[in-house]
Amino acid sequence: MFDTLSERENIVVIADEAHRTQYGFKAKTIDDKDEQGNVVGKKVVYGFAKYMRDALPNATYLGFTGTPIESSDTNTPAVFGNYIDVYDIAQAVEDGATVRIYYESRLAKVNLSEEGKQLVEKLDDELAQGDLTETQKAKAKWTQLEALIGSENRIKNIAQDIVSHFEQRQAVFEGKGMIVSMSRRIAADLYAQIIKIKPDWHSDDLIKA
Repeated sequence: MFDTLSERENIVVIADEAHRTQYGFKAKTIDDKDEQGNVVGKKVVYGFAKYMRDALPNATYLGFTGTPIESSDTNTPAVFGNYIDVYDIAQAVEDGATVRIYYESRLAKVNLSEEGKQLVEKLDDELAQGDLTETQKAKAKWTQLEALIGSENRIKNIAQDIVSHFEQRQAVFEGKGMIVSMSRRIAADLYAQIIKIKPDWHSDDLIKA
């Protein structure tokens, strides 16, 4: 429990990026560590949503977010209630705040060798038989998937496609590009491959590169 700061009803709490931290009504047990990082026991903790409402139980809570989450354990509307106002992409385009979005599918297939397929099957069997929690299984599956998605040949193909596509677009009009990857490792490997193709795109200036 968090100490009550005020029971007034005329307090408004505004949370920006509300999808990030405003959860945790249910208790969870975590390791209690000393100053050296050694585990000395267990402790029960809650999230910011619980602590905020303990401190200001009668306040009105408003959340601002561009990416509300609606999943089993993190649900933005469940915490803040129904949407008061929605500023969607259509309105933003109409206002001139952003440009229109066009989607073009560009598939980069994952090609597994026979050895790779056997490795995946072996890992699946180990996950099924191993004494792992659901969280541990999910992490293991993610690691396995990340390795496949970020394989060297696939990264090379994607890098070449990005360079070709971007240069074709630049020949028609000016603009910028953004690349989103599954992990930091994949992002770093992809950058390295792109720089191999276009060395002049690299800069030691972090703002430019």
